[in-house]
Amino acid sequence: MVIPGAYLAEQLLNDVVLQQRHAKDAVERGELVEQVAEVGHEINRLGPELFEVLATSAVGLGFKAADVCVKLPDSPWTVLASAGPTATTSLPEPGKPGSALREVDLVQAEVLIDQADAELTEYLPIAERGFGTLIRFVVADDEHALVAVRTVSDMGDPPRGGSVEALRLLCGQATVALQNRQLIDELRDAHSELHHQATHDSL
Repeated sequence: MVIPGAYLAEQLLNDVVLQQRHAKDAVERGELVEQVAEVGHEINRLGPELFEVLATSAVGLGFKAADVCVKLPDSPWTVLASAGPTATTSLPEPGKPGSALREVDLVQAEVLIDQADAELTEYLPIAERGFGTLIRFVVADDEHALVAVRTVSDMGDPPRGGSVEALRLLCGQATVALQNRQLIDELRDAHSELHHQATHDSL
């Protein structure tokens, strides 16, 4: 059986194109991970401005807009920080359909809402704002506060897998930073209490 040279050449060209695409994807993923590592070092040193950096960094990973929301006990959701073009930073109001911050959504650490969503009521508030996808990650969930990061992508421009994975890593680093900060606060309080007991008469 003789295989035509043109067919072999076409197969070889397809293989080369595929390898180039894989190499490009690998480089992009490497750059995103490097970017997350740099931001992660900064996040661990930050105080309250951590939330601004988190929102800005999410946009830097390739998302159109992002925000960071917090819910304190017995309080409504509050947007702590947002980033992205001014006209597009109005994500669905926390707690409303399409916000990924309703009670039913919070049983999951991650939520993705897009046109494939079974509930159209969840997708419509996003589509009305010109977005195609909303992704939400919880970065803190304890008796003190619930903190979540939300990102959106443009209609017809779904987020790349590398960007989503990089955002997941970034949120993981933010979770560790917040836990460390809480631990430091608890240790400081315990130290203050011990110091008070040592320097004051119990009578």
